[in-house]
Amino acid sequence: MGAVMFGNGIAGIGSNILRALTLIIFPADDDPQNSFRGALTIFMIAFFVEALSVLAQVCLRKNAYANFYLKRIEHSEEPEASPLLGSSEQRLNNTQSTSAQNSVVSPHET
Repeated sequence: MGAVMFGNGIAGIGSNILRALTLIIFPADDDPQNSFRGALTIFMIAFFVEALSVLAQVCLRKNAYANFYLKRIEHSEEPEASPLLGSSEQRLNNTQSTSAQNSVVSPHET
């Protein structure tokens, strides 16, 4: 989850820096077409970054090194235990013991 939020933050900062650079390169005061040129530049850069990402994904899927580790993860019986959560068996035991501790018997049920 932290990696996703980090990526979103970097993307937000990067897009704002890119917009600031296009405003410096194409000032709107000089020519009314500069706003269009700046926006077109941003979209062209975004398109090329997206195309590069697709190409990198295709290359990754054909990479023997990456495929070896992806298959290793798919076929492993028990994923590695998380330092915070432990293995799935430990989490299951903790959940069962917690639910047993939280169950309250009312005096009317006895």
